[in-house]
Amino acid sequence: MLLGTLALMLSGTFAPGFAAATELVQPHSLIVDGSLPKAQVDAQILAARRYDTFWSTGDEALARAALAHDFTDRTLPAGRPQGLAGPLAASTLMHAAIPDIRCEIEQMIVAGDRVVVHLHFRGHFTGRFKQTQGQGQAIDFVATDIYRIANGRIADNWHIEDNLTSRSSWTSTSSTRVKIGGINMIDRRTFSTMLIAGVATSLVGGSSRAQAESMVSARNVVLVHGAYADGSCWSEVIGRLLRVGLKATAVQNPLTSLADDVAATRRILALQDGPTVLVGHSWAGTVISEAGVDPKVSALVYVAARAPDAGEDYAALAAKFPTPPANAGLVKSGGFAQLSEEAFLKDFAGGVDPAKARVLYAVQGRIADTLFASSTTAAAWKLKPSSYAVSKQDRTTSPELQRFLANRMHAKTIEVDASHLSLITHPQEITDLILNAAGRTG
Repeated sequence: MLLGTLALMLSGTFAPGFAAATELVQPHSLIVDGSLPKAQVDAQILAARRYDTFWSTGDEALARAALAHDFTDRTLPAGRPQGLAGPLAASTLMHAAIPDIRCEIEQMIVAGDRVVVHLHFRGHFTGRFKQTQGQGQAIDFVATDIYRIANGRIADNWHIEDNLTSRSSWTSTSSTRVKIGGINMIDRRTFSTMLIAGVATSLVGGSSRAQAESMVSARNVVLVHGAYADGSCWSEVIGRLLRVGLKATAVQNPLTSLADDVAATRRILALQDGPTVLVGHSWAGTVISEAGVDPKVSALVYVAARAPDAGEDYAALAAKFPTPPANAGLVKSGGFAQLSEEAFLKDFAGGVDPAKARVLYAVQGRIADTLFASSTTAAAWKLKPSSYAVSKQDRTTSPELQRFLANRMHAKTIEVDASHLSLITHPQEITDLILNAAGRTG
């Protein structure tokens, strides 16, 4: 096993070839695949240190020396240009807001052609962010980057950070301490566990995404509901999970914005005591794609769900597939939207016992009418083992679109002869898929 060949080097201790560039930021802890040629290791570490020092200094020359000419940001935030122009623009914005920003490498892992860095940023918001003038608030946030190195330069970058929270935090002046990143600081042991759990290990194997089968056994399951629903829609699945000894928790999404739903999900993830399978139905696929980068998440399960790429215009993607009948039943009022009774009973809850369907209609969660315009800044399915349950009779989300999404993420896929609410009409099939993702059997 690749990780078995990793040689742990003492913090602050480096091979002679690493010490030459003393002006570059040094990793506090370095883990290296002992099977790699020293020249390759030196080149990969140098590229990573140049790029990470660039974030401290804003020196464009460092970015140009670190990045390949065809550099690709694989988790491109919405609005950021692709290629070298992206980090240059982001750095300019960051240094204008936080002139004393400094980036430290808490841990660096070199394995295969990948370098994984756990970064810690500190500074003070004394500049301007867009229209907001800083008041000297302390800035303290973390980020994790995965670099693919080719010919001594970074060719691809996957960065795991909370841009939704960071942007809102920059504009907050009510606190004397501003936390830009939404991911809590994690220690080195947790970071190594995160690597083993699938955030980076299968990337090291040379795949375009981390879709190796998870070897992590999870005993926690967090279930996230979609639009026009609430957490009780998972009741049939929850009962089955509890009976086999798993801890199951349903999130109650406010459905007011992607950021609010992600925050609600993260609050529940924070309560889990170990590896956790994160499950999303319908709209919640967007939520878990953003929140699923959390290190506690060992696997993802999508149930007739959206699965956008980072920054993707999901509406434009969905428009390429047949329009589901439920779309015609959307009723908007006062800044919120819900399904008409006819659309809910026929298209959304088709196949559900009529009496129960009417109860579900009565408790449906109304959504902000701008909810579906949101875009993600991360695509956790690129980093975590994922499963997908396609609803073959779905009249709310096109089955053809579901199959496309499942295929794109190389998910373990099942097809259920159900409408949109397979979690209610076919709870055992959905439970079995979750148990598989948790490394359990029914």
